[in-house]
Amino acid sequence: MDKEFKIDPAFKAWGPFIGKHYENEGITKSDIVIASIVWGLTLVCVILAIFLGIGQTRSSRSPLRSVYVWLIWLELLVSFLMGIECYLHLLKYIKPSKS
Repeated sequence: MDKEFKIDPAFKAWGPFIGKHYENEGITKSDIVIASIVWGLTLVCVILAIFLGIGQTRSSRSPLRSVYVWLIWLELLVSFLMGIECYLHLLKYIKPSKS
C-alpha cells in the first residue's frame, strides 16, 4: 500500500511562483484510503448539516430575506466545494499551482 498512487510524469506544478527545483510530494495508496474514509465521513456530516439547515430555514419568519439563512447555505456550499477540490487534487485530477 506504500506504492505511489497514479504515477503520471506529466503531472507537473505550474504557475509564476513555482521554482525550478520544486517537486510534487508523492501520494501513496494508503493516503488515498485514509482520504476516502475522511471524505465519506464528511459527506455524512454534509447530509446532517443539510437537515439542520432545513430546520433553520423553516424556523425563520422570512427565509429569503434572512442573512443568517443565506450564510448557512453559502457556507455549506463553499465548504463542500472546497472538499471536492481537495479530494480531486489528491486523486490527481487537479494539478498543483502556487499562483
